[in-house]
Amino acid sequence: KKDGTALVEALGRLAGLWAFGISADRHRYHEVMMVCSILIFHTVNMCTDLPPSVASSPPIRHKIQEAARLFGFMVLAFEWPEHWKQPVISKLAAFFPEVIELWQSRHTPGWAAVQSRQLTQLPVVIPVQRGR
Repeated sequence: KKDGTALVEALGRLAGLWAFGISADRHRYHEVMMVCSILIFHTVNMCTDLPPSVASSPPIRHKIQEAARLFGFMVLAFEWPEHWKQPVISKLAAFFPEVIELWQSRHTPGWAAVQSRQLTQLPVVIPVQRGR
Protein backbone atom coordinates (compact mmCIF):
# COMPACT_ATOMS: atom_id res chain seq x y z
CA LYS A 1 0.00 0.00 0.00
CA LYS A 2 1.12 3.55 -0.63
CA ASP A 3 0.75 4.75 2.97
CA GLY A 4 1.98 1.68 4.86
CA THR A 5 -1.17 1.21 6.93
CA ALA A 6 -1.53 -2.38 5.76
CA LEU A 7 1.80 -3.30 7.37
CA VAL A 8 0.82 -1.90 10.78
CA GLU A 9 -2.60 -3.55 10.58
CA ALA A 10 -1.12 -6.90 9.53
CA LEU A 11 1.47 -6.82 12.30
CA GLY A 12 -1.22 -5.83 14.78
CA ARG A 13 -3.23 -8.89 13.77
CA LEU A 14 -0.16 -11.12 13.97
CA ALA A 15 0.65 -9.69 17.40
CA GLY A 16 -2.92 -10.47 18.47
CA LEU A 17 -2.60 -14.01 17.18
CA TRP A 18 0.76 -14.38 18.93
CA ALA A 19 -0.50 -12.97 22.23
CA PHE A 20 -4.00 -14.41 22.39
CA GLY A 21 -4.45 -17.31 20.03
CA ILE A 22 -1.57 -19.73 19.85
CA SER A 23 0.49 -19.66 23.04
CA ALA A 24 -0.22 -23.35 23.70
CA ASP A 25 1.06 -24.34 20.24
CA ARG A 26 4.76 -23.51 20.61
CA HIS A 27 5.56 -24.30 16.97
CA ARG A 28 2.95 -21.85 15.61
CA TYR A 29 3.81 -19.37 18.35
CA HIS A 30 7.43 -19.26 17.17
CA GLU A 31 6.45 -19.19 13.49
CA VAL A 32 4.32 -16.07 14.02
CA MET A 33 7.08 -14.48 16.08
CA MET A 34 9.62 -15.16 13.30
CA VAL A 35 7.40 -13.64 10.57
CA CYS A 36 6.86 -10.55 12.74
CA SER A 37 10.57 -10.37 13.55
CA ILE A 38 11.57 -10.39 9.89
CA LEU A 39 9.01 -7.69 9.00
CA ILE A 40 10.08 -5.54 11.97
CA PHE A 41 13.80 -5.89 11.27
CA HIS A 42 13.56 -4.96 7.60
CA THR A 43 10.99 -2.20 8.06
CA VAL A 44 13.01 -0.56 10.83
CA ASN A 45 16.14 -0.67 8.68
CA MET A 46 14.25 0.77 5.72
CA CYS A 47 12.79 3.60 7.84
CA THR A 48 16.13 4.54 9.35
CA ASP A 49 17.65 4.64 5.85
CA LEU A 50 15.06 7.10 4.50
CA PRO A 51 16.44 10.45 3.41
CA PRO A 52 15.78 13.10 6.09
CA SER A 53 13.58 15.08 3.71
CA VAL A 54 11.26 12.07 3.38
CA ALA A 55 11.38 10.90 7.02
CA SER A 56 10.60 14.39 8.34
CA SER A 57 7.47 14.81 6.20
CA PRO A 58 4.59 15.01 8.74
CA PRO A 59 2.40 12.27 7.17
CA ILE A 60 5.36 9.92 6.74
CA ARG A 61 6.73 10.66 10.21
CA HIS A 62 3.30 9.97 11.75
CA LYS A 63 3.05 6.57 10.03
CA ILE A 64 6.60 5.67 11.06
CA GLN A 65 5.92 6.68 14.67
CA GLU A 66 2.74 4.59 14.72
CA ALA A 67 4.64 1.57 13.40
CA ALA A 68 7.61 2.18 15.73
CA ARG A 69 5.37 2.17 18.79
CA LEU A 70 3.88 -1.19 17.80
CA PHE A 71 7.27 -2.58 16.83
CA GLY A 72 8.83 -1.37 20.07
CA PHE A 73 6.31 -3.19 22.23
CA MET A 74 6.55 -6.29 20.04
CA VAL A 75 10.34 -6.41 20.28
CA LEU A 76 10.20 -5.92 24.04
CA ALA A 77 7.62 -8.70 24.44
CA PHE A 78 9.18 -11.20 22.05
CA GLU A 79 11.56 -13.85 23.30
CA TRP A 80 14.59 -12.60 21.41
CA PRO A 81 18.11 -12.69 22.82
CA GLU A 82 19.17 -9.27 24.13
CA HIS A 83 21.90 -8.94 21.49
CA TRP A 84 19.17 -9.18 18.81
CA LYS A 85 16.90 -6.67 20.52
CA GLN A 86 19.49 -3.97 21.25
CA PRO A 87 20.22 -2.83 17.66
CA VAL A 88 16.54 -2.75 16.69
CA ILE A 89 15.60 -0.87 19.85
CA SER A 90 18.37 1.66 19.23
CA LYS A 91 16.98 2.34 15.75
CA LEU A 92 13.37 2.44 16.97
CA ALA A 93 14.32 5.10 19.52
CA ALA A 94 14.63 7.66 16.72
CA PHE A 95 10.86 7.38 16.22
CA PHE A 96 9.63 6.05 19.60
CA PRO A 97 12.01 7.43 22.28
CA GLU A 98 10.09 5.80 25.16
CA VAL A 99 11.39 2.40 24.04
CA ILE A 100 14.81 3.21 25.55
CA GLU A 101 13.37 3.78 29.02
CA LEU A 102 11.30 0.60 28.74
CA TRP A 103 14.38 -1.35 27.60
CA GLN A 104 16.51 -0.01 30.44
CA SER A 105 13.98 -1.28 33.01
CA ARG A 106 14.18 -4.87 31.69
CA HIS A 107 15.76 -6.29 34.86
CA THR A 108 12.77 -5.26 37.00
CA PRO A 109 10.84 -8.29 38.34
CA GLY A 110 7.77 -8.98 36.20
CA TRP A 111 9.06 -6.83 33.33
CA ALA A 112 8.29 -9.35 30.55
CA ALA A 113 4.68 -9.77 31.69
CA VAL A 114 4.21 -5.99 31.79
CA GLN A 115 5.57 -5.60 28.23
CA SER A 116 3.30 -8.37 26.92
CA ARG A 117 0.30 -6.75 28.63
CA GLN A 118 1.18 -3.32 27.18
CA LEU A 119 1.48 -4.88 23.72
CA THR A 120 -1.98 -6.44 24.00
CA GLN A 121 -3.50 -3.10 25.04
CA LEU A 122 -2.44 -1.26 21.89
CA PRO A 123 -5.51 -0.46 19.76
CA VAL A 124 -3.96 -1.99 16.64
CA VAL A 125 -3.44 -5.37 18.36
CA ILE A 126 -6.58 -7.33 17.62
CA PRO A 127 -7.28 -10.50 19.61
CA VAL A 128 -7.37 -13.34 17.10
CA GLN A 129 -8.43 -16.78 18.11
CA ARG A 130 -6.93 -19.74 16.30
CA GLY A 131 -9.20 -21.34 13.74
CA ARG A 132 -10.99 -18.11 12.81
